[in-house]
Amino acid sequence: MNNTEMTRFLKRTGLLLGLILALGGYPVYRWMGPQALYAALIAISMTSLNAVVGYYYIDKYFSASFNDFMKAVFGSMGIRLLVMAVVIVLILALTKIHQISFTVSLFISYILFSVNEIIFINKKASKPDSPSR
Repeated sequence: MNNTEMTRFLKRTGLLLGLILALGGYPVYRWMGPQALYAALIAISMTSLNAVVGYYYIDKYFSASFNDFMKAVFGSMGIRLLVMAVVIVLILALTKIHQISFTVSLFISYILFSVNEIIFINKKASKPDSPSR
């Protein structure tokens, strides 16, 4: 695992997280109240953790054969989606969380962090020393 790439990915993920909070935090708090902001923070935390786990598997298996890489990336994606779905259902069923704020924040942050992962894969694949896929 390349520490400089991991640091760069984590910095970009943190920057994206800060951007999401800066652009969305105050409006959510102002228009929907502190409970909605709390729900949004939970959703954003979940998707942030999901992105970091995704990075780990991408980076770990990037130099492996194409088949092993695809198995690891899509396998981890399936497991991550399943775990996220279970956690989402449990949160929505067992808590009195602000459901709209939670759901909208989850979708927006999931999409943004997924795009961040795709950009990371493309940059990593375009490096001269990367294995051709």
